[in-house]
Amino acid sequence: MEEMIAKSKLAKQERQSEKEEVGQMTDMLDDQWRQLHNVVTSNKRKNDEEEPTEKDDFDLAVNELRLESTGNPSDRLKTESEMAKIEKEKLEKLEKERLMRMRGEQVKSKKHQSADDLDDGMDYGMDSDNEFEVMYKDGKLVSTKDDDEENEEESDEDEVGSEGESSESEEGGSDEGSDEESEEEDQYSDLDSAGEEVEGSDAEINAPPAKKKKKSEKSSVDDHIPYTFSVPGSYSALIELLDKYSLTDQHTVIERMRKCTHISLAEENKDLLVKLFGFLLEYFGDISLRVPVPMPLLDKLTVHLYELAQQFPKLTAEHSRHVILERQKLFTIYSQSKNGRGVWPFLDLLMYFKLIATIYPTSDFKHEVVTPTMIFASQIYTTCPVTNHRDVAVGLMLTTIMAEYVSFSKSLMPECVNFLSALLYSAASHADSSTNKVSASTAVCRANLLRCKGCEAEIRSQEVLPFNLSQVIIRGVGNSIYNTDQFVLTALHTCTALLNTFVGLYQELPAAAALFSHTKAALDRLDTAIYPESLQAQFSKLTEKLSSLGPKKLEYVCRERKKPKVLRLYEPSIEENFEVGKKKTTDKAVAEKQKLKYQYKKELKSTLRELRKDRQFIADQTIKDRMKRDAERQAKTNQILADLQGQQHDSNMFKKMNRKVKRK
Repeated sequence: MEEMIAKSKLAKQERQSEKEEVGQMTDMLDDQWRQLHNVVTSNKRKNDEEEPTEKDDFDLAVNELRLESTGNPSDRLKTESEMAKIEKEKLEKLEKERLMRMRGEQVKSKKHQSADDLDDGMDYGMDSDNEFEVMYKDGKLVSTKDDDEENEEESDEDEVGSEGESSESEEGGSDEGSDEESEEEDQYSDLDSAGEEVEGSDAEINAPPAKKKKKSEKSSVDDHIPYTFSVPGSYSALIELLDKYSLTDQHTVIERMRKCTHISLAEENKDLLVKLFGFLLEYFGDISLRVPVPMPLLDKLTVHLYELAQQFPKLTAEHSRHVILERQKLFTIYSQSKNGRGVWPFLDLLMYFKLIATIYPTSDFKHEVVTPTMIFASQIYTTCPVTNHRDVAVGLMLTTIMAEYVSFSKSLMPECVNFLSALLYSAASHADSSTNKVSASTAVCRANLLRCKGCEAEIRSQEVLPFNLSQVIIRGVGNSIYNTDQFVLTALHTCTALLNTFVGLYQELPAAAALFSHTKAALDRLDTAIYPESLQAQFSKLTEKLSSLGPKKLEYVCRERKKPKVLRLYEPSIEENFEVGKKKTTDKAVAEKQKLKYQYKKELKSTLRELRKDRQFIADQTIKDRMKRDAERQAKTNQILADLQGQQHDSNMFKKMNRKVKRK
């Protein structure tokens, strides 16, 4: 027992000593690892500092994607009807507030609250009217309230000075052209002065007051325009409504009228919008005749007309076609009263032609609005003689519009080519009475109409400038611009550019050489050396294109000698909803007859089937009866034979017994 206790103590002591040794060795290894780790990390840091690694594009993209915030859920997009309803409610609310302001009532407006507002109802005197911005530049204060007021006063004085200068320029002008130019300068004088202020050193200082001023002006402009409008019942009512506002505000009135009459708000709004399209189309032509032409308003009306035409294509096309046909009817009546000689149209009809090319597609082979317009233009070319420079300007503008019509479809309009060729003939140095023989479809063009009057040096030194629409077409025949070589050079430059366009469009036609033969003859007779270099370049380019149009072999048009034999068609007649036993016909009597015939055949088949069944039944029954009778007859015969055999047996036995008796 004592030995066992001693052995256990010894073992316990050995385990304790081993444990202590293991702990000491572990601590020693940890110390060595720490020392080694410090050495390794210090070397790595030194290497990183000495040789920094550059991150490539992939690492940068990964880091950006890792730090990029995830998307937040958003509300669904509103439909067109919902947007129209919201817009109408917004306009009605604004109109209500505007009427309240006009009556002197107080309009409740929600005041902006900052994120750190305590919402304690305290007002610290920071009224929006008394607020001003403080700006610093290079650490110094450069803008205060007093500075802003001084800058505003200076800008007002500059505007007054510019208005005075523009008024002096108006008084100094003698002709109508100078008056229009001075009016344009007056309209944009405030913009010029503002631009000079921006270029100055105090641009940054004056910027905030200018923004406040524009904001106040905008609010004052919008304040006198109602926010809700209804579509007038007649064109005169629409004119009376629009005349109350300026040209810039009329766009706002029409836009709000369309928003309040959106098609998704009520069913009857469709008819109202189509009626509004007709009114705007008529108004478009009326304001085209104003002097000066309000081109910004025409552009904005074009946007409204285009959107309405896209919304109701069929109904609006009827209105546009009616306008063109009505103008064509009036033009035809006038030309017939003048022995077939018409007058070149005014600007309203030309603007209608341009509007139709903008609203409707001109690339279609046949269109219900574009095709009648092109026919009307061809009638104008063939009936209107070119007698003065205004006719030349109007014809060139009409030809430019027609070139836009045929640019995609490449429809053939020889009237345009003949008109341009006639203009080249009128500029030829040896033009005579043969000018009228250009083509039977071209109206008469006066000889020597586009001849330059100056000397050759003066003509070459002049610069070719584009036409000014308001100065060339709107004014009368006696305009001083027409009697200048500048007009002639511009007209020839435009004519040559249009001819180059038409040659590029029709050069692939078989009859291209014949179509441009008069153009080539006119160029040959034209002395191009007296014109400026830019115009000579156009002439040489046109000559090269015309020379490339070589004669092509044309086939004679003739009738076929024999009528071609119609080939048999083997294509099956396929019905989408085919039913067995049923044939579709359009004639009611034929269908009823076929139905009776089908029922007759059906009843006949059923009757024959029943007769066959009856005949088979009768035959089977007859056979059964015959077999039964035969069986009964055979049974009787067998019975009779059995009886006869029994009698014969009895007879034989009797005879045998008699013979035995006799033997005894």
